[in-house]
Amino acid sequence: MNKQKILLRANASQSIGFGHLSRCIALAELLRDDFEIAFAIHEPDSYVFNELRKVSDMVIPLPLPQSDSNFNNELIPYLTGSEIVVLDGYAFTAEYERIIKRSAAALITIDDVLCRHYASDVVLNFCGLTNPKDYSKEFYTQLHVGLDFVFLRSPFLRTPADEHLISERLLLNMGGVDSGNETKKLLEEILNTGFEGEIIVIVGRNYPFQDTLKPFINENSGVCIKVGLSAKEMHETMLQCTLAVLPPSTVALEFLSTGGVLFVKQTADNQRCLKKYLIEKEVAIDYSKFSEYIQTRDFKLKRKDVSPYFDGTSLNRVKKLFLSLSQSLKMKFRNAAHDDATLVFKWITDPEVRKYSFSRDEIKMEDHLKWFNQKIKSKLCQFFIVKINCALIGQIRFDALEEEQDTYLISYLISKEYRGQGLGTSLLIKGIENLRKIRPVKKVIGYVQDFNLSSMKVFGKAGFEKKIDLKYPNSSKFELSFTN
Repeated sequence: MNKQKILLRANASQSIGFGHLSRCIALAELLRDDFEIAFAIHEPDSYVFNELRKVSDMVIPLPLPQSDSNFNNELIPYLTGSEIVVLDGYAFTAEYERIIKRSAAALITIDDVLCRHYASDVVLNFCGLTNPKDYSKEFYTQLHVGLDFVFLRSPFLRTPADEHLISERLLLNMGGVDSGNETKKLLEEILNTGFEGEIIVIVGRNYPFQDTLKPFINENSGVCIKVGLSAKEMHETMLQCTLAVLPPSTVALEFLSTGGVLFVKQTADNQRCLKKYLIEKEVAIDYSKFSEYIQTRDFKLKRKDVSPYFDGTSLNRVKKLFLSLSQSLKMKFRNAAHDDATLVFKWITDPEVRKYSFSRDEIKMEDHLKWFNQKIKSKLCQFFIVKINCALIGQIRFDALEEEQDTYLISYLISKEYRGQGLGTSLLIKGIENLRKIRPVKKVIGYVQDFNLSSMKVFGKAGFEKKIDLKYPNSSKFELSFTN
């Protein structure tokens, strides 16, 4: 069986750095056993090209765009309609996303700045401070935020954090490019604090200030420089360091996964959210407190156990997210027909379904047939049967409310063979999209019993807003409204 293709489009270059590309490489490593992996990147040099080929089936060198139109349409020649496209970078816009949405099977955006409207199917954001209400997005855009969804390159997150030796060895790395030469400024500041331990300075292959940095390092014993480390070399170096001064970016998360004490120094506005998140989680310390911290010499006391955040389980969540999305893309909806009555009866009399139903009365087949035939004939009801490939996996029903124009009450279920696969949210979203193709829709309403936690999560991820309602005791009302 052919694997579904994932096309990773990272916005990276020698001038802006390769942090976005690093995240995409981590994603490729995680998913390549289950998907066909392709990268698209502007004019990669031979080193980057070879690195990408190690973790992918194909690398697409994109020409530099001559206009906004060229940029927005750059992927179109390479899309067949069956790919999952992943975007990671700050140059992409909602218009760029909409163009891809029309030509690909699904779109995922990796975001950490929350600065625009999102039209993608999924947004992944390692920062957990963002409130879903703060996002400007389409109703179908699912949000997965926080370190529960962090993914890093091998070998980070693949092994438990080591217990570091309590010694004064510090890692300093301000990004691969560091065009502002923060590395030298911070190195001078750290030395002036009286820090007496060894300092390991790491810069990228394209760091432009090596000629001025190396002589300064040579003048200071206990300071060494390493250039252009691989992920394995970076991991080994981090394990040697008790402390690190890093920007609040992917490299900071990589260091945290090894269990060291992290100081974060923000050098760009797009690092603001992650800095705030890491400090509030108390897994990082603001660099402004570095000098004060060094005076205490109490490294072990200051170290926070990060294992709950970097125990590797996030990788399973991310992989499940992609597998569920891939599976949901195969969903097909058709109108319920007379021949479906027996199957629907089997579904709605399932003990697990009855447990969460608002009516616990026994359902008799003769009563069910009468009800079912009324529903599929009613102009007030839109009743879909859902299938994946040849398997019928569930149903979703929309009943128009006579007292409120273009408002529908939603009811859905997934057959027991397909539960637990993360399909519920996609079923709701795709069901509503199908309803909107054939009927005007202003509002969709759903009721969920408060102990049905999984269904409450499904409605929340599908963009519904939780409301207070007294129609049913011990239950919650969820609403999704449309303006057009």
